[in-house]
Amino acid sequence: MSLARLRPEQQRVLLGGLPVLVLGVTLLLALPRAVELRRLHREMTALRTCHAPPTTRHAGSGAVAGGRRGARGAPPAVRGEQDAFLNHLSTLMRTSNVRLVNFRPPDGGERAFRKESGEGSAILLPRVAEITVEGTYGDLIAFFQALEETERLLAPETLKITAQRHPRLTATFQLARFVVREPSRSP
Repeated sequence: MSLARLRPEQQRVLLGGLPVLVLGVTLLLALPRAVELRRLHREMTALRTCHAPPTTRHAGSGAVAGGRRGARGAPPAVRGEQDAFLNHLSTLMRTSNVRLVNFRPPDGGERAFRKESGEGSAILLPRVAEITVEGTYGDLIAFFQALEETERLLAPETLKITAQRHPRLTATFQLARFVVREPSRSP
């Protein structure tokens, strides 16, 4: 087919319609990719937020140190410690787009660990709670990485991940958070 054989009206329609057709096909092919890139950008922003250095430290964070990435602390076993922990956990969940499904607080059974220091010994108490969260695979990865990066001394245990509604996953795990109880001093 040659443009010279077409009538002028057909040439004008072709001249105006061809760019619109090319633009439409391009948008049709590029739109799913743009949506995927936007989703990936949101996940990367959440990961960066989770890995940002913390701006505040707990009062007792120097009491017991350990961990791979620097000093981690166990706050003192005082009233309101669990509320502070839950607020911190809630912040981690918000930044990683994870939804809390269930939280079962510690049952009260304690196993104590002694921590020797220069002034004497302190007792390190784990508070183990069972937590169930829901999110995408990337969201759960961001959440567990944020738990790893936290200033608190935490130990996730017995992780079980199930897929109930694609792409959402449910993760149930026990999280031991440690608090310090100073030994009672006798006069």
